[in-house]
Amino acid sequence: MQAADAVAANQYVATVQLPGGDTPMESVLVPGTDTAGLAGVLKSENKLMASFAVSQGGHVVFSVVETGDTEMVYRVTYTPTR
Repeated sequence: MQAADAVAANQYVATVQLPGGDTPMESVLVPGTDTAGLAGVLKSENKLMASFAVSQGGHVVFSVVETGDTEMVYRVTYTPTR
C-alpha cells in the first residue's frame, strides 16, 4: 500500500481483519510518497507490505479510512499454502 501523501491533513490508515477476528494490522498509517506522473505505481522503497496466513475458505477484511484528499494504491496477492 502507498498513498500520495501521509500528513495529518491528507492520509490513509489501514486495517486488516482475519477470519478468526484477529486484527494484525489496525489503523496503520499508509506511507506517502511523491506519485506525480506515476498514478497506480507502487514505489518499492517506501511501500507498506505485509503477509498473513489465511486458512482456505477464510475471508479477510481490508479497510482504509481517508482523511483529507489524497490517493492510495494497493495490491493484494493470494498465494496458496503448500
